[in-house]
Amino acid sequence: MVKAPMETVQTILRRAFLASGYRMKLSSPYGGSAEKQAPKAGESDKLPPVTFSVDFEVLLLDKITVVRMHRRKTIGPSDSKDSLADGKQFASLVEVLSMWFNQHGCLQGILGL
Repeated sequence: MVKAPMETVQTILRRAFLASGYRMKLSSPYGGSAEKQAPKAGESDKLPPVTFSVDFEVLLLDKITVVRMHRRKTIGPSDSKDSLADGKQFASLVEVLSMWFNQHGCLQGILGL
C-alpha cells in the first residue's frame, strides 16, 4: 500500500523495475507486466533462457493506492527448482519495490507475502 498520486506510483514502478533488470509493459494506466530473463549458464546455452514474469495492478482506493503483484509461471526449461526460484525472485522483487516506495516516503505497508 502506498500513498502517492498515480503518476508517482507509475514512475516509481518503472524505475524500480528497470533498475532490477525487468522490462515493464503497461497494458493500461492501472496495470501491466514485468519480465526478467535469467542469465544463461555456461553449459545450458542450447536451452532457451528462463524468464520470470509478474503482472501488476494499481488499485486506487479512498486515501491509499494498492500495488498488487501476481506471479506468473516461469517461462523456460522446466525444473523442480523452478517454484523455489520463483518464490525467491518474487520476494526479492517485492523487497526492491518496497524499498523504492519507502525511499520516496509513500510506503504505507506490505500485505499478503
